[in-house]
Amino acid sequence: MSSAGCPAAVASSTAATAGCSLAAQTHERVASMIEARMEKKGCLGRYTMSEVAQHNHKDSAWLVVSGRVYDITQHVLSHPGWTSGCGTSQLLAILRTLGTDCTDEVLMVHSARALAQLAPYLIGLLVEE
Repeated sequence: MSSAGCPAAVASSTAATAGCSLAAQTHERVASMIEARMEKKGCLGRYTMSEVAQHNHKDSAWLVVSGRVYDITQHVLSHPGWTSGCGTSQLLAILRTLGTDCTDEVLMVHSARALAQLAPYLIGLLVEE
């Protein structure tokens, strides 16, 4: 469990996210729908934390949120923080979390809208080593 009381692993129902922020609950619903579509198509990967940890730089940028693995490489490469000073701190925060399970941090600071933007980057589920 995160410090906010949100599940740190994949929750299978909205009830599992009881007590979490509205943003976290919205993220769970959207991610679950995308996950189900990908599973049906047979394109939902399974990754260990060791595998995720290898993708910790801007050219291969993965992270874990709520037991789901996201490849945010395109987002990182096109982030305005590379060219505009006003986005630098956001970019540095993102770079610091690459290759990690950053569930607590992401759910704490992002709105439902921002969390929904993660959905297209979903590539799979986190599994035990």
